[in-house]
Amino acid sequence: MNALRAKLVASVLRCAFAQLSEDVEEFHWEPNTLPERVSENASSFAPLNLPGFVESVGHEGQWQPLRLVREGRASVYMLEPYSPVKVPVVFVHGAGATARAWRYFIEHLDATRYQAWVYQYPTGVPLDVSAQWLSNILDTLEGTLGFDRMIVVGHSMGGLLARRSVALNAGTTSARYALVTFSAPWGGVPLARFGVRLGRLAVPSWMDLVPDSAFLRVLQTEPLAPTVPHHLFFAYRKDGDELDSDGMISVSSQLETHIRRRAAGIYGFRAGHGAIVEDHSVFQRFAAILSDLSTGGGG
Repeated sequence: MNALRAKLVASVLRCAFAQLSEDVEEFHWEPNTLPERVSENASSFAPLNLPGFVESVGHEGQWQPLRLVREGRASVYMLEPYSPVKVPVVFVHGAGATARAWRYFIEHLDATRYQAWVYQYPTGVPLDVSAQWLSNILDTLEGTLGFDRMIVVGHSMGGLLARRSVALNAGTTSARYALVTFSAPWGGVPLARFGVRLGRLAVPSWMDLVPDSAFLRVLQTEPLAPTVPHHLFFAYRKDGDELDSDGMISVSSQLETHIRRRAAGIYGFRAGHGAIVEDHSVFQRFAAILSDLSTGGGG
């Protein structure tokens, strides 16, 4: 049985790396064309139950990232028609996931005050590229729709991307931004080093997750604008000290010194890495932060 399982896993990995090889070869040949390929037609209405948000699309976005770009499926999607009286809240998923990772928060969001948007992106591309896409799209939407408040929410790797995107928007927006992140690996993911050893077959975003990568150094040393509060949630399984983890990301990485010192608020919960965005008590704290931000408080 164990031998059969090992053969099955090996077969799946061979298939994944064969797909990735074709995709990544194109990335290495044409890295500068990526920002021009992403769809910026972000004003469309897309319910969360669309096939484009199923789990398999998240896997595809990690292992065949350029396919999603070529097909124009990387964008911000509104889950309801735009309303100028509601504050947009953009949810950014993590590695290998889709917007459905945020289903619990979206379903419990106060629909009388907020409108949920989701950023669907292929998680295999470099994080700085994905952050620039999001920044460009939000700039475009601000010019088109004229919103004056924006709350960007990121989970895991999506938190890194969200912070970088908000920083990029600092000099181009007149809207008031806020950032909320959950279980983000600000100090990196040591296991990413093993992925990088694959060389040209490495998923490009893995390189950004290696501790002390160029991307992480920028995040850690680049402050957000003084008007942008960052509320930081972290997860742990035992007592929450720096040796603890949420089952995937260490507490020490989630509470990296530079990021922690600049946070407007820090909130720890005993939860798993994915479960933190499915937890009712976590959502209640999140909702209270949204309420404070919407009334001018919250940092």
